[in-house]
Amino acid sequence: MPKLESQIKEIASRQNPGFKLLKAIISSSRARREHRAAWLEGDRLCAAFLEASCTQAPVLVVQASTQLQKIDQGLRRRCQEVWYLSPALYEEITQVESPTGWG
Repeated sequence: MPKLESQIKEIASRQNPGFKLLKAIISSSRARREHRAAWLEGDRLCAAFLEASCTQAPVLVVQASTQLQKIDQGLRRRCQEVWYLSPALYEEITQVESPTGWG
């Protein structure tokens, strides 16, 4: 897979089309099938997925309060985009009790 320079986008509104799509993918198996997408959350799952060879460059979603340096630069390069979500928006999508701040 070619190394990409991740494009960083800030998402602070529930009206953002990317956020709406993300919520749909997380909550609807139909949306996951239609978009051929999945949601992974947590350090181990995300790192394992990003280290595996993928045919598509994923989108990395990071809670705005999470320091990007916490996430290995090599892993970030494999992503087509990095989306920074406000803490309130990230709280709406997290599927774990103690979120690590990225998925």
